[in-house]
Amino acid sequence: MYILLGIYCFFLLGLSFFYGRRSPDEVFLIAGRDRPAAHILASKFSTSIGVGSFVTYTSYAYSFNLQGVLPLISGMTLGYLTFALWAVPKIRQFSMGQSFYTQGDLVRFITVNEYARRLTDVVTIVIQFFWILLGLVGSATVLEAFGIFSYEKALVLASSIVEGFLLLSGLRAVIVTDMVQTFLVSVLLPVVVLGLLWNGERSVSDLLQTTAPHTVTVQHIAGLALYGGFSVFGLADRYQLCYAARHEQAARIGMSWVLLPIIGVLFLLLLIGLEALAQSPNLSTDLAFTELLNHLLSARWHHDL
Repeated sequence: MYILLGIYCFFLLGLSFFYGRRSPDEVFLIAGRDRPAAHILASKFSTSIGVGSFVTYTSYAYSFNLQGVLPLISGMTLGYLTFALWAVPKIRQFSMGQSFYTQGDLVRFITVNEYARRLTDVVTIVIQFFWILLGLVGSATVLEAFGIFSYEKALVLASSIVEGFLLLSGLRAVIVTDMVQTFLVSVLLPVVVLGLLWNGERSVSDLLQTTAPHTVTVQHIAGLALYGGFSVFGLADRYQLCYAARHEQAARIGMSWVLLPIIGVLFLLLLIGLEALAQSPNLSTDLAFTELLNHLLSARWHHDL
């Protein structure tokens, strides 16, 4: 496990160095502004679905069942389509002939106000900081759950890798590594779910009928739908990908069709959460993902091997 983890980390850092530091400034900062739709889709998917998302969305499923996940999916669908079909053309229109790099650059162009640009960039940095923090905590939690490192050591390791990645990589390198991670998630997550359902104890239909420990309220529905709908507008990478796209159509296709793999992953995480609920109904909701993979899945695969 240590060897595989080390190889994966050095592989990502190596890609970052190769595609990052050897690039001209414009390529390093904004990927040359010539990325095709497939790159936009893969990068958007990877930044939307990470370890923090695995833990968080699985806890939603564990707590609320399908009734709690549907508002999230509905909000995401509306948000992504609105961004792709309405916001992308606007962003591309304003950025034509401009050298935009951040959300603040777009705001300054529209408002002709330097203070608005600075405020937007500060808010963006704060949001990105907490998003990265969520990923670091999720990574450390998973590594601790599998007994690879203590939580503290895992947090230091994850933070060091992220820092190295930020120093070495530019946007083109980020997109390349995002494509690698998209491939791995697309392959490994279905394998995990198949491993859970392989014994035939519970079918997908049985899992979807599992009684959730918490009742879905109007507040839950509204909160999840609003989060799903508006979160797509909040993070900087959406705007950077629009600047980096080869043309408007590439940005629109990438930002809209990414819904399909995202919804697919949410459905798989729903099954993981419901399997955890069926097996251990008294878990803390925050532990649903890690407990299931660490104890139930590992034990089952060990038995089969």
